Amino acid sequence: TNSSANYTPGSSGQGSGGIDWKGLIARVREVLLNPKTIWPKLKTETASVSELYKNYILILAAIPAICGFIGVIIFGARVPFVPVSAKIDTIDTLMMQIIAYISSIVMIYVYAFIYEKLAPKFQGSTDFVSTLKLVAYSMTPGFVSGFLQLVPVLGMLAIFFSIYSLYMLWQGIPVMTGVPTEKRLPYFLVSLVVGIIATFVIGIILSFVSPAMDPQNLTFDGPNGQQEFDLNKFKEGLDQSLQEMQKFAPKPE
Repeated sequence: TNSSANYTPGSSGQGSGGIDWKGLIARVREVLLNPKTIWPKLKTETASVSELYKNYILILAAIPAICGFIGVIIFGARVPFVPVSAKIDTIDTLMMQIIAYISSIVMIYVYAFIYEKLAPKFQGSTDFVSTLKLVAYSMTPGFVSGFLQLVPVLGMLAIFFSIYSLYMLWQGIPVMTGVPTEKRLPYFLVSLVVGIIATFVIGIILSFVSPAMDPQNLTFDGPNGQQEFDLNKFKEGLDQSLQEMQKFAPKPE
């Protein structure tokens, strides 16, 4: 408890450039276990944008990226609720996770900007550091759920952590933005919609620099165990079939 009480992203006692892992873990635990009461404490803490990123956001945002990379390399890429996995090249997987990491860091900044600018529209009064705290700390459950990606089939459980993140966001709005209770719901909904639109736009931009995924083969979890489906052989067979079909196509006169 003492580590949590003493740890703030803006504190000067975190060693010579090192990370206070014990304090950071205690802070994460404190945030997760006190979604209602933690916000007044976070509001009064002194921390700059760079300190919040360096000592909290950059570290926790790396959890989904690192665990996602390991999970895909070991188990292959999977889609929730679908018994199919795809093996993806190691370099492609690494690039995919790096881009996802950068995207999450950028989006946190964008979300904080959105919440700051929309607050006055709903009778609130805040600043960028406060809304950055709101976004970063409310996303803590999502960051922690990144550990589930070590076993991709458990990734579907991340939805519960996402719901908890929204709950934390809801609890933090009055304290961190000054938006009155009667305006909290419309502010919450409008901010989410604008955030989703921003995510979509940035996703399109990042898609131009993302590597094209070329799965080597698919693996199906069937009743008799896992069965591999070679995509390259399937493509070759499909090409041959199309060539054979062209022989029977009517020729133009």
